[in-house]
Amino acid sequence: MKKMKMKICSQIIMLLLLTIIILLEFNIVGVITLLFNANGEASQDNNDFVLIFGASSSPVDLDPQYAWDSASIDVIDQVCEGLYTYNLSDPELAIIPSLAIVDGTWTINGLIYTVPLRQGVTFHDGTKFNATAVKWTFDRLAYLMNATGTLPASVGVTQFKDLYKNKNMPIINNTVIIDEYTVGFVLNTPFTPFQALLCFSGSYILSPTSTNATGYIDMATGDLVGTGPFVYDSYTEDVEVKFHAFENYWDGAPNVNNLTFSIINNPTHRNQALLNGTIDFLDDPLPNMLNTFETDPNITLVSTQDSFIRYLGMNNKQINKTWRQAISYAINYSYIINEIMEGQAVRLKSPIPIGIRWANWSFNVAIYNITKARQILVDAGVCSFDVYSDTEWINATLAMYNYTYNIGNIVRESIGYLLQENLRQIGINVTLAGMNWTDFIHRLYELTHYTRDMIQLYFFGWVPDYNDPSNFINSLLSNTSSSNTAQYYNYTIQLWMDQALNETNDILRRQLYDNIQKVLVEDHMPWAFGYVGFIRYAYRSDIIGYQSNSLGKKRFYDISQKELDNGLDNGVYVISIICSGIGAVCGIAIVNIVPKRISIRKAVKKIIKEMESEGMPIFRKYQDLIKKLEDMRGEFSKKNKREIMDVFKDYIELKAEDKHVVLKSFQKLANEKIKSEMMKKIIEEMKSEGMPIDRKYQNLIKKLEDMWKELSEKYLRKIMDVIKKYIELKAEDKQAMLECFQKLASEFLLACKLCQQKNFDEGLHKFQKVAKMAKKEGFGDLAKEAKVSKSEFLIEKKILLGEVKKNAG
Repeated sequence: MKKMKMKICSQIIMLLLLTIIILLEFNIVGVITLLFNANGEASQDNNDFVLIFGASSSPVDLDPQYAWDSASIDVIDQVCEGLYTYNLSDPELAIIPSLAIVDGTWTINGLIYTVPLRQGVTFHDGTKFNATAVKWTFDRLAYLMNATGTLPASVGVTQFKDLYKNKNMPIINNTVIIDEYTVGFVLNTPFTPFQALLCFSGSYILSPTSTNATGYIDMATGDLVGTGPFVYDSYTEDVEVKFHAFENYWDGAPNVNNLTFSIINNPTHRNQALLNGTIDFLDDPLPNMLNTFETDPNITLVSTQDSFIRYLGMNNKQINKTWRQAISYAINYSYIINEIMEGQAVRLKSPIPIGIRWANWSFNVAIYNITKARQILVDAGVCSFDVYSDTEWINATLAMYNYTYNIGNIVRESIGYLLQENLRQIGINVTLAGMNWTDFIHRLYELTHYTRDMIQLYFFGWVPDYNDPSNFINSLLSNTSSSNTAQYYNYTIQLWMDQALNETNDILRRQLYDNIQKVLVEDHMPWAFGYVGFIRYAYRSDIIGYQSNSLGKKRFYDISQKELDNGLDNGVYVISIICSGIGAVCGIAIVNIVPKRISIRKAVKKIIKEMESEGMPIFRKYQDLIKKLEDMRGEFSKKNKREIMDVFKDYIELKAEDKHVVLKSFQKLANEKIKSEMMKKIIEEMKSEGMPIDRKYQNLIKKLEDMWKELSEKYLRKIMDVIKKYIELKAEDKQAMLECFQKLASEFLLACKLCQQKNFDEGLHKFQKVAKMAKKEGFGDLAKEAKVSKSEFLIEKKILLGEVKKNAG
């Protein structure tokens, strides 16, 4: 009896020791309890996703109804929302409802815009979102614009007041409550882009309970309270801004639990911080770091052409159209893009950039052509010099202009030196007037005692406030806008601008903007159109779902986290769940498992090792995991097989709203509708990889959706093969290829023109460059044509010089 008791005690002790070993081996049985609550949902404590964004500068203002700088708006965008927003996954940035539930409706006269509101939404302080909150917000905006005439001078008018004006009066006359969840905006005059204006941060809805109704939110002591996915916690000056996830967010809590904007002003330190792992995400990486980030497997680098225009402004009061045209053709834009911008830019071909509604880059924008620039001046009677006589033009002083720029801006300073060299070729002396930013901006916006007549040439830019062509055309070129720094005015163009603001028919409105762009680009040339750059982001490679966009809007709500491949394989998270599940089962049914404990541990360790070492795609990884798990189950009793698989099943059947990327990937894999999933993949890839979203592709997608049930897998694969090459190209590669061909074709035509104008040396040299580059880039036909044309014009040159006879081959 005593021996039996001792044997039982020793078995119990052994079982306890084995249980501890198994628990340690499999990442602790308690992980199951922590990972899954009673409903089988992921536990908050073990799913903390902390994201640190490396911000280049501190927010200047916290109040959405005053902030007008990108650093401040980036902060506000995480916390607050408007009635409408942009579909950031759409290259055209279509407007979609946010706190509204559908598009608003206009009355026949275009003066009342009625918006149905989303129900069941609360602010971060618990206040109910409804029509009362919307009216309160826009009444506050009217007060801060001093539309009421009662704003104290000590408070100050919001700096973007002109955005909410049309024809020198407030766009909104009054905001009315129709019912608890319907609001109406009564306008003073028709304003068609009103819905787009509601996407601007100044239109974001604030909590009436927590926001000061008669003053701005204080950076040091104030609180920003909205309905967005993140709650504003604190701002430490020049150090950081902190947020946490809003668990009651109407569209589901974000995957990121804690968000921090770490402010690192020094760009070198900021870029290094990403490499060191101090931060997880940054925008605008240094050009000299692009290759480092691109080749680092732990970092993802993405690029999108931006919608920020840069241009050479000209004082239209002092520089007439003839001179503006000549200047526009005398600038070496290729040098600006390739040398000054180190290839990190694309030529701007309209006052409206690609990415903004109804941008049209098909018109004949001025290119670098000294001969044409000189001919313009000769034709206008400015002089009678020979357009091919460099000496006459360089030694003459036909005009003198200052070029004003802010000291410290290397790009603008470099462009100043280029202008001195380029414009000297057409008889213009340029003097550089460098000054501090305050003096520069005060001249442009006629602040204090400065006026715009103090400047003649300047390089400037414009960041869109919302996605509508009027935000560029009317803001920068209307005679009623304070941002018309070039002092441009034309009666017809102004009439078209005003008509476009009132026109509700999209076809007619687009035609108006086409007309405006054509005249500005090909004739009036109020600016020399410069370039647009790229928005680049670099972030940890386990971050997925971020939507890069041409407006540079930062939305961290959309991102989630996957497992890294560097040491912790993509399958490790699932494996740890399985191991924890096995550990739990071992703890529950230890007596059954003990006889096989050694082989079980070896089998599981083998799986983990293999999963860590293999660089398999994520789908195959799960297939192999299932197969290996099924093979391994042979070492268990039937009861334990069921228990282990039940644990696994509980995990993979978590609710979709958990939004875990591993779950989503597994669910896709497990979907039995192979054809449907394949078609969905085609459609998803076509949309995400940059295929033009025009009617042709929309129809193709529609047809594929309609056809998939009738197609065998064989034909679905053929469809995939047809578009495979295009889809597999990165979006930026496709864009680059198109731009490269356009550039080469343009250079080819320019070479033809130069040779036709008897400027053979420059033209023949350009043909040679085109042929060489076209061959390198894979445009064989263009390379061949350039060589043939070069030979033909070389013969013509020799004929002209008398070196060969006309009939010579």
